[in-house]
Amino acid sequence: MCEGYELLFIDEAQRIPDTGALWENHLMTERKKALLYTNVLGSQYFWRTNTGAELDCVEHINGTLHGYEFKWQKKNPKPPKSWTDTYHAAYSCITRENYLEYITGPMHAL
Repeated sequence: MCEGYELLFIDEAQRIPDTGALWENHLMTERKKALLYTNVLGSQYFWRTNTGAELDCVEHINGTLHGYEFKWQKKNPKPPKSWTDTYHAAYSCITRENYLEYITGPMHAL
C-alpha cells in the first residue's frame, strides 16, 4: 500500500458523508470515458425541475433520451413523474449491483 493512502472498504464508505456525491462523480467520469473510447457521440446533462425533481444524468445519444439515477445505497427509486410525463423516455437506477453494465455495456442497454 502506498504511504499516505488507505484502502476504502465498502463498510467504511457508509460512514463518509459525501459517499453518494463521490459515487455520482465516479459513474459520470467512467461513463464519459466509455462513450469516448467507443466513439459514441452524445451529450450528458443533469436534469432538475423548478419543483426539485431531478435525475443525476440524462444522456442524449442517437436521438434518444435516457435518464439515470445513481444510488450508492440499495434503493431503486421510480423515475420522477415529471420526467416520464414530459419526455416519455427510458429511465434506469444505477447501483453498486449494476454499475458495470452502465459503464461498459451497450449504450442505453439498461
